[in-house]
Amino acid sequence: MEIDFLIIGQGLAGSAMGYRLIQEGKKVILLDQPERNQSSRVAAGLFNPVTGRKMVKTWKGEVLFPEIIPFYQELEQVTGKKFLTIQPIYRPFLSIEEQNEWMGHSSDQEIQPFVKKIEVESQDARLKDSFGGVLLQYSGWLDIPAFLEGMATFFGDRLHQEEFKEEELVRLGEYWQYKQWRAKALIYCNGLGAMRSRFFSFLPFAPVKGEILEVKQNFDPPFIVNRGVFRVPLPNGNFRVGSTYTWHDLDEGPTATA
Repeated sequence: MEIDFLIIGQGLAGSAMGYRLIQEGKKVILLDQPERNQSSRVAAGLFNPVTGRKMVKTWKGEVLFPEIIPFYQELEQVTGKKFLTIQPIYRPFLSIEEQNEWMGHSSDQEIQPFVKKIEVESQDARLKDSFGGVLLQYSGWLDIPAFLEGMATFFGDRLHQEEFKEEELVRLGEYWQYKQWRAKALIYCNGLGAMRSRFFSFLPFAPVKGEILEVKQNFDPPFIVNRGVFRVPLPNGNFRVGSTYTWHDLDEGPTATA
């Protein structure tokens, strides 16, 4: 069977890529093993246009973020599932100096489109935000497991739940032969699985492990709180709080320290 693209992995990247290619009339096959695709399935799904300790604009934020909401709203219609939550992000200020600094940031042409409001007073004592905070827009979170399930149904027989065995991949002229498929091109969307690939193992991958908590709280403001850690509401009424980062302990499973 001749196809245009063989996509390895049906996580967040593979699903978005597969959908766009099908929209363009391409013949696509996706291979995926959900039990190995944990990065997408456990991620909080937060999208935030201004990030980091120094609060800088996300790379290509001015191009990507206006596309995020309409893209996933379109996929909600296509799949008949609800997985997108549009919600501002609130970042409390730690000092009057930071408040003043953000007053200046709000007129920065790169940052200004993403600033919904500068709050100069506390929004809730439980936040310990004596100096107020910045409310960011074009933000929210994606229920990634629900998204992946919806997209799996959309792909139908284009999606095969099986292990990808790269040693069985053969180059034949202008095509890649893999089992019964003859693909014009391959797209690897399998995350850290690419580290084991003969094509990408030479790259200086720097894996990071993150850990999150799911907690019950009776505090439910109309925004996502993000200062050092994020706090995202879940469909079941609980909250996901995270995340830690380590480049050293990469074992699977939670740790007491984190």
